[in-house]
Amino acid sequence: DLSDEYSNLLDDRIDVAVRIARHVPAGLRAHPLGVYRRVLCAAPAYLAAHGEPKSIRDLRNHAVLAAKGQMPWQLVGPRGPVGVDLKSLVRTNSSEVVRELALAGVGVALRSIWDVYDDLAAGRLLRILIRQQAWRDGSRGFLIAASSMLAAYAKYAFVLEHRLRRDRDPPPT
Repeated sequence: DLSDEYSNLLDDRIDVAVRIARHVPAGLRAHPLGVYRRVLCAAPAYLAAHGEPKSIRDLRNHAVLAAKGQMPWQLVGPRGPVGVDLKSLVRTNSSEVVRELALAGVGVALRSIWDVYDDLAAGRLLRILIRQQAWRDGSRGFLIAASSMLAAYAKYAFVLEHRLRRDRDPPPT
């Protein structure tokens, strides 16, 4: 089951999950993967057709893309933290669907840097509102598993951690 919806790993008998959190839930073991960073981005075709937003307020005039539970976006504007609570153009529980729609030029998305690093580097997506970064709340990426299962996923954790280290910062624009 690939979903971005929250699941109680113990109750739902899920072996392993990648979680973005500040703390590891009780009763679970975790391997830290890295700091969680997000960037606002859109496809060049979308920006050519609709223009580039010049401020956080301008996002109200754009199609925004977010999976269930991802709104409001927490950004940092010129005067500090700003909550952006807009209606997503689509309803989905999958961040992958949001990424694919952004690549197709459907709208603006707030994506994890590790999710869109290659797309940014290749120019398939462009960062927008670069000075208005996503709020850094201290969340980190964790590979989380029931305590008996974490060792079985050590190789997977190594691969993810290596990828996150490479993707820590957005490629130069």
